[in-house]
Amino acid sequence: MTEVSRAYVSMDSIAIALGANDIVDALEARDVEVVRTGSRGLSWAEPCIEIETLLGERLLYANVTTEAINTGDSAFAGLEPLDLVDRLIGDQTRLVFSNSGLIDPLSLDQYRAQGGFQPTPFSSQDIIKEIELSGLRGRGGAGFPAHIKWSTVANTPGDQKWIVCNADEGDSGTFADRILMEGDPYRLIEGMIIAGQATGASRGVIYLRSEYPVAASVLGNLCTST
Repeated sequence: MTEVSRAYVSMDSIAIALGANDIVDALEARDVEVVRTGSRGLSWAEPCIEIETLLGERLLYANVTTEAINTGDSAFAGLEPLDLVDRLIGDQTRLVFSNSGLIDPLSLDQYRAQGGFQPTPFSSQDIIKEIELSGLRGRGGAGFPAHIKWSTVANTPGDQKWIVCNADEGDSGTFADRILMEGDPYRLIEGMIIAGQATGASRGVIYLRSEYPVAASVLGNLCTST
């Protein structure tokens, strides 16, 4: 029998729609420590569980049911692990989604442990120059250089500047913004803070579509707890 340290269950919209909350209830009823995480991007496998063994190994169980969890002497006796995580995403270089599936999205301590919210000596001009050198562009289709937008705001006089995060994500079939907001929301907040530091904006607002209730709940929890 596999000795389990803890189990990771996604709190993303697809996982919840397919019964992830019931899976969590079943695991906790069997005294398994559960960590709610963001999505790994394996939507077809939801609801899935990743368990961390006492040896530090992580095993993936796909399309889990409460009936399977309630079978046998242990919570995982009725499940067969799949060797998929390393095979499917092991060779990927994940930047924006590097924390998704690994940390509790609502834990500021865990985000900081991954290098988040580290102080920087960069000035406004330094940040904008780094953005220019990176080649970062808008992802909405036009590919407009981000540093031009930021420098325009920085050079525009104003008593109060705002950073507006457009999280509407209206393009058909896209959900990268949703996965980020549900799985690693502090990264979004930190990005807005960096943009504010670069442009002289001291306040921010996130424009979120009504079809993203889970993301709205996650961001709301951050705003009330941080």
